[in-house]
Amino acid sequence: MNRKQFGKPLSTFQTVAAQLAEVYIASRTIDLVAKSVIWRLAEDLDAGDDLGVLGYWVTSQAPPAMQICHHLHGGMGMDVTYPMHRYYSTIKDLTRLLGGPSHRLELLGARCSLT
Repeated sequence: MNRKQFGKPLSTFQTVAAQLAEVYIASRTIDLVAKSVIWRLAEDLDAGDDLGVLGYWVTSQAPPAMQICHHLHGGMGMDVTYPMHRYYSTIKDLTRLLGGPSHRLELLGARCSLT
């Protein structure tokens, strides 16, 4: 179902399109890095660098992407009867568990300085 505003699909507005692009870039990047980690582990290769990048991207980009999704869904994600609240809660918990983007970037930088 396409939400409409002023008789037009919401996705046709430039600001909305830019926000959707931000979400797409974040989700695509996280997906690609996760697949790289999985492939490296399956091939018995060191996945440490890719895990570091994945941790950083998840903690720095997933929370803002979820906020955009909440906004674009008209705040429906804040309602516990709508499944989006579970995804957002999971992302926030995962971000805290991983130590946040600054911590992940420090770890990644330290790993890079060793090579």
